Amino acid sequence: MKGLLFIVLSLCFLPLFSGVVNQIEITGNKITKNHIIIRELTFQKGESIDSIDYPEKIKKSRNNLLNATIFNFVTIEFKDSGN
Repeated sequence: MKGLLFIVLSLCFLPLFSGVVNQIEITGNKITKNHIIIRELTFQKGESIDSIDYPEKIKKSRNNLLNATIFNFVTIEFKDSGN
């Protein structure tokens, strides 16, 4: 059965509009193991991401998860961790 997936990335923003992925929070998933979801993402914990790359990385990661036909809906958003 396909489900709903939410992924929230906690970023610590650095100078020059880049951020480091501090945390990947996965919610809404009841069946699929987290490592299966994480391997479909185009970013990993600890990775530095330029602000120019955010939209493309979100789009590609979302498409990867939808194309895996595990989920009907996927939402990925970034939030400032404030660190």
